[in-house]
Amino acid sequence: MHVLTKGLTKAQFLPAEGADVLVVLIGWWLAKRRHLSKYEPIWHVPNCATLSFLPNMGNATFVSESSQLLRNLEEYLKDNKKVKIIFHVFSNNGLMFLTKLLNNIESDLPRSFAIQESVY
Repeated sequence: MHVLTKGLTKAQFLPAEGADVLVVLIGWWLAKRRHLSKYEPIWHVPNCATLSFLPNMGNATFVSESSQLLRNLEEYLKDNKKVKIIFHVFSNNGLMFLTKLLNNIESDLPRSFAIQESVY
């Protein structure tokens, strides 16, 4: 299991050699792995790796999963310090997970992480 998928159910990491961008695709409620996999090819461009997963709605607060993702990202970024991360979220479920993740960043991540927020 790759460090980015550790502890995340229904997760898939597609590496890219020399990737300087990591796209995290966060799925919607009741989606299946096959549904989310339809969107991964959008990001299959040179120097772009993807991590996709479906948050567990059984725990609607996403506390443990968002903390696990932050730990995974921290571990990944130790070896890939210049990587930019893009979050591609789907529906309310993905947005609720991202909101929880962003709320945890201030307390869980080291100060060396720079965050730029953009919404499209």
